[in-house]
Amino acid sequence: MAGYVRQSSADIVPTAIVRAAPINNEYNALRDAFAQASGHRHDGTAAEGAYVPLISDTNAFNKVVVDSVNNRLGFFVNVSSAASEQVRISNTVFNPVTTNVFSLGTNALRFKDLFLAGTATIPTLIATTATISGGTIDGTTIGATTASTGVFTTLTANTSATLASATISGGTINGVIIGGTTPAAITATTINGTTITASVGFVGSITGAVTGNVTGNLTGNVTGNVTGNVTGNLTGNVTASSGTSTFTDVTINGTLDMNSGTSNTIIGLSNPTNAQDAANKTYVDTTISSAIANIISLGGLGTALNNQVLINSGGNVAGISPSTSGNVLTSNGTSWYSAPSAKGFIYFCGNL
Repeated sequence: MAGYVRQSSADIVPTAIVRAAPINNEYNALRDAFAQASGHRHDGTAAEGAYVPLISDTNAFNKVVVDSVNNRLGFFVNVSSAASEQVRISNTVFNPVTTNVFSLGTNALRFKDLFLAGTATIPTLIATTATISGGTIDGTTIGATTASTGVFTTLTANTSATLASATISGGTINGVIIGGTTPAAITATTINGTTITASVGFVGSITGAVTGNVTGNLTGNVTGNVTGNVTGNLTGNVTASSGTSTFTDVTINGTLDMNSGTSNTIIGLSNPTNAQDAANKTYVDTTISSAIANIISLGGLGTALNNQVLINSGGNVAGISPSTSGNVLTSNGTSWYSAPSAKGFIYFCGNL
């Protein structure tokens, strides 16, 4: 580019004769210095002119101001027929003049890529697609308005995590209560816990100790001790090597095996009232003793084992000939025969 340097300073002096050549050279230099394509630069050199502190339109509403006092550039635009400063550039800082007023790009005209080496402080971020390859996301809600899918290797919640639906395909859930406020169904092959509380019921196998009341239907085998009340029907086998079980009503459709080779007994039976009721030993002993006493006192029919007495006070007796009616009979171990005694006399051949 061409700057302006005096061409004919020695020829153009006061009182000198004006000649065309020196004047022509001087004007040509001025012309070239202000030529549109190759004029002077204002780079501070002697020929190019001083630096320009202001770039402006004709009315200075739109301009760039060089502020030597604050060491910055100020960019102004025309706002309501007045120059309004929008942004400033100073050492290491590019900032707007007013907070939360100016936008970087528009909805129609956007920047392509944003490369940051430091921290981006953004109160609200709307991103159609975002890839965050490092760092942390602190103090913010992800998916508050429109939730979507999240894929993580490790997810840590310091207080609580609210999930409308979750599919956990592996790993463990440690130190947490599942369904503490609003319980729901849990389907699992194995559940390990210190305390498992079900407000409705369990379906499947339970291995381990269950302490407390189990209310509802229980289908399957129970292996181990049951501490507490069992309310409802109990169908199946109950096997216990020790301890005591208390029942109100027990219906046995099979066989009650008391293991006769041991000292096990059925205790605490009440006296029977119905024809099919079981009888206790006291009731049986008392009933037999009373029957024997009645036979002896009434002279009725009495039977005993081999070599014991049969008393017949009259009438027919099964297996005894009517001709022996009214006689005292005794047994020789195989058959009954008449004893040489009078009617009503008791003849003993053994113990009664």
